[in-house]
Amino acid sequence: MYLRISELVASPRWSTTMGDFFKDRENNWWFKTVGKGNKMRHIAVSQSMLEALKHYRTNYLKVSPLPTLNEKTPLIGHAKNPNKPKQHKTS
Repeated sequence: MYLRISELVASPRWSTTMGDFFKDRENNWWFKTVGKGNKMRHIAVSQSMLEALKHYRTNYLKVSPLPTLNEKTPLIGHAKNPNKPKQHKTS
């Protein structure tokens, strides 16, 4: 999806969750994030990325294959507690 690391991990300006994935009226999947310049953007999710997401959710997180609207599960959880967001370190 060509995302920057800062667009994936929790930071003071944005905390990514599984609820940031959404499906439009035409059944296309998108991912919303806050990018460079603190601007919201929507990124298309390819079929292969969607399959990888399903695998990650079912095999690692032990949740349903697809995210739900407003789901609060962190996109990238803490290594010891997947339900706790991994914090982005700032210099």
